[in-house]
Amino acid sequence: MQPMIQTLDETKGATKFCIDIQEHRSLTGELKITVMLCVVVKKRLKSFYWKNRSFIKHLNDVCVKDVPGSLAYCKDTLVLGFKLSDYMTIYLVNDKETEHFPIGRNSEPCVTRVSETSVGLGKDNETIVLEIGIEDKKTEKEQVFSFSAMSWDEPPGNLIYDEPYFIGLLNDTIQIRTLEPCLLIQTITTIAKARFITRVKSGLLYVASGTQIWSIQAASRVKQVSVLLEKRQFQLALKLVNISEESDEHKARNIDHIKKLFAEDLFNKKKFNEAMKIFSELEMDPCDVIKLFPNMLPRSTSTNSLSKLASPPSTSPSLSRADLEDGIPALVQYLREARLRFHDNKNVKPSQREQLPQIIDTTLLKCYLQTNDALVSPLLRLNNCHLEESEKTLLEYEKYPELIILYQTKGLHAKALELLKSQAKQESSPMFGVERSIQYLQHLGEDHMDLILKFSAWILEDNPEEGLRVFTEDIDDVEQLPRPRILDFLLRKFKHLVRPYLEHVINVWGDTSTLFHNTLIHEYREKIQNSTGNSATQIRSKLLLLLKQSDYYSLESVLVQFPFDSLYEERAIVLGKLKKHEQVLGIYVTVLGDIQKAIEYCEHVHQNKLQSKEELASTPVHTLLLKLLISGPDNWLGGLAPPSEPGQPDLDSALDLLEGNATKIPAAGALRLLPDDVPLSRVLYYLRTALSHSLNEKRKAQVMRGLLYAEHLQSQEKRIFYESQCVIITENNICPVCKKRFGNQSAFVRYPSGEIVHYSCQEKYAYTSNSVNTTPSSGSSIH
Repeated sequence: MQPMIQTLDETKGATKFCIDIQEHRSLTGELKITVMLCVVVKKRLKSFYWKNRSFIKHLNDVCVKDVPGSLAYCKDTLVLGFKLSDYMTIYLVNDKETEHFPIGRNSEPCVTRVSETSVGLGKDNETIVLEIGIEDKKTEKEQVFSFSAMSWDEPPGNLIYDEPYFIGLLNDTIQIRTLEPCLLIQTITTIAKARFITRVKSGLLYVASGTQIWSIQAASRVKQVSVLLEKRQFQLALKLVNISEESDEHKARNIDHIKKLFAEDLFNKKKFNEAMKIFSELEMDPCDVIKLFPNMLPRSTSTNSLSKLASPPSTSPSLSRADLEDGIPALVQYLREARLRFHDNKNVKPSQREQLPQIIDTTLLKCYLQTNDALVSPLLRLNNCHLEESEKTLLEYEKYPELIILYQTKGLHAKALELLKSQAKQESSPMFGVERSIQYLQHLGEDHMDLILKFSAWILEDNPEEGLRVFTEDIDDVEQLPRPRILDFLLRKFKHLVRPYLEHVINVWGDTSTLFHNTLIHEYREKIQNSTGNSATQIRSKLLLLLKQSDYYSLESVLVQFPFDSLYEERAIVLGKLKKHEQVLGIYVTVLGDIQKAIEYCEHVHQNKLQSKEELASTPVHTLLLKLLISGPDNWLGGLAPPSEPGQPDLDSALDLLEGNATKIPAAGALRLLPDDVPLSRVLYYLRTALSHSLNEKRKAQVMRGLLYAEHLQSQEKRIFYESQCVIITENNICPVCKKRFGNQSAFVRYPSGEIVHYSCQEKYAYTSNSVNTTPSSGSSIH
C-alpha cells in the first residue's frame, strides 16, 4: 500500500477538484512541470500548487455564487458549471468572472478539458466547445471567447476528450465523435450500464459500471489513418498523423501525402480555392497542378519543349464553363505564389531554371485572357512566356496589341512590324493608322537600322509628314540614329523630305556636321531655282538666315554651286565669310545697287575686327567702299558677268560716306581717291574730323607709352630690391611644419613673415596659418 504523502486540512468538505499539469522548457532547455490543484469546498474555490513534494496554497479563496458541479482548468482560466444554472469562467490573472450560457434541460453540468485554450461544455444534446483567447497579448487583461458545437443522440452522462475524439457515455452506448469535421466515428454497444469513463493515456480508456471495469484500447494510428483515407476523411487523418509518435521525417512525409490527396479531393469537389491553397503550402510542382485544368499545358508534347517538365496527366474531373470561371482565379493565385517561390529558391535545377517560368507565365497568360485581359500586357513584358504557345493563344483571342508586345520582348521586330503594317489598314483594328508603327520604329534604336529604313518606307509613302517623325521625334532612341545613313536613304527614295529632316537636325538638335549644312544649303538653292512666288521667297529667307548664322558649312564648296546670274546676296554672304571684302562690296554696290547694305557690311567688318592689322593699315574696308563708289571695281567679281552699261561714279554717296565715317577712313588714302575737281568745302568737315581723330590717337599713344615706361621702371626697382635680399639657411634651420632640417637639395618657401618651410609643406602651412599675407617666395637651400 502506497504511503500517504499529504493531507490538505483546508479542503475538508470538498466535493469536486481539478488538476492542471503544464510542461514548458526554460531558455536553457530544462523541462519544468507545473501542477495546479483547485478544490471546491461549498461555494469556495481553493487553489494550490505543487512544490517540494507538497501542495502549497497559491491564491486567496475565490467565492462563487453556488457550488460548482463540474470544473476544469484552461490555462489561466477556471471553467465552472453550476447545477440548474449556467457555465462561468474566472480569469485567474485578474479574477474577472464571465457568465456564458445555461446548462439546458439537463441539470448536471459537464466541463471537459479539450486543450490548453478550450473546454467542452454540455448543454442538452450538444457539446459546445468554448475557445478562450487573449485580446491583448501584451497586457493580458481581456479575454475573447468563441464557440463551436456538435450534437449527440442524447445528453451524455459523462464526457472525455482523447485527441481528436470526443467520447461520450450515453445510457446504453458509448459514442465516439469528432468536432472538425463533425462526424460519428464509432458506437460501442457491448458495454452495459456504464457510469464512469476516464482517459488513462492517448488511445487508452477505462469504463466502469457498478460491478465491472472495462479497458478500451484504440486501434493503431496507422490503421486509423488508413481507414480515414479510404473514407476520404483527410482532415481527421491529418490530425492523427500530427499527434502520432513517428519520427519528424516520416511524419512530414505522411502529412504531405495526405495533404496532396486532400487537395485533389477538394479539387474534384470543385472547391478550387481550398485546393490551391493546399497545393501552394505543399509547394507542388506547377506542372502537376496546371494539368488538372484542360488545355492549359502546351498542346503538342512532341514538339513543345516546355511540356516535358509535366508528368503524364492523371484522371481529373471534367470542368464546365462555370467551373472554370471559379477555378481559374484560384489557379492564378497559386501560380503567382509559385512564381515568387521560384525566384526566391536558389536550389532550382538548371533544367527548370528556364522552362518552369515559361510554363507558369504561359499558363497565366491563358488564365488572364479568360478572366482579366488587362493583366496580359504587364505579364508579356516580363518576357517569360513561351513564344509559340503564346503566339497561338493570342491569335486565337485576336489580341493583336498584346501579340506585338510578345514579339517585341522576344526580339522578333520584323514580325511585329509586319503585323503592325497589316493592322494599320484594318479600320476596325485598335492599331489602325500609322501611329503605332511610328512609335514602334522610334524605339528600335540604331542596332536595327535596316528594319527602321525598311518599314518606314510604307509610312513615308502613305503619310510623309507623320512618317518623318520616325527620324525626328525628340526622344533619345531617335536622336542616336545614324543621321548620315538616314540622309542617304531620304536622298535616294524620298528627296522631298530631305529639307524638313535637315531643318530639324540643324535647327532643333543643333547638329554641326558640315555634310548636313552643305546639303541643306544645296536643297534650298535647288528649291529656289525651281520655284516662283511666295514659296521661293520663303525658302530664300531660310537660306539667307542659314548662310548668316551657320559656321559649319564649307564656304568654297557652297560658293562653287551658286549660279553666276542669280543669288547675288547669298554669294555676298559667303564671300564675306571668306573675307573677300572688295568682292562683297562690289556685289552690293555694282550688282545689287544697294549702298546701304554695303555700308552695313563695312560697319559689321569694322566692329567685329574682321580685317587684319596689315589690311587696316593699307586699305580699310570703308576705303574699299569709297574706291568702288568713285571708280568701280578693278576687275569683275569672281566670274560674275559685268553689266551691259558701265556704272557712273557716285561722288555724292562717296562724300556722304566720308562725312559719316571720317574716323574710319585715313585721310591720305581718301585724298588720293577723290577727283581733283571736288570743292574743298565738301571735304572740309571730313578733313577736320579725320585730322582731329588722328591727333587724338597720337596723343593716346604717347600717354600710353609714358605709362608703360613708368610701370617698367617700378618693376625694375622691385626686382633690384628683392634681389638684394638674402636668405641664410644652416644645418640648424628646422621646418616648422614637418620638424625636419633642410637638406642640400631641399626646395623651400619663404613667407613675408620670414618663416621658411619646405616646398612640399607650404600647403599645410598655409592651411594652418592665420596670417592674411601668406604669399610665399621660393628657392633652393643655401649654404
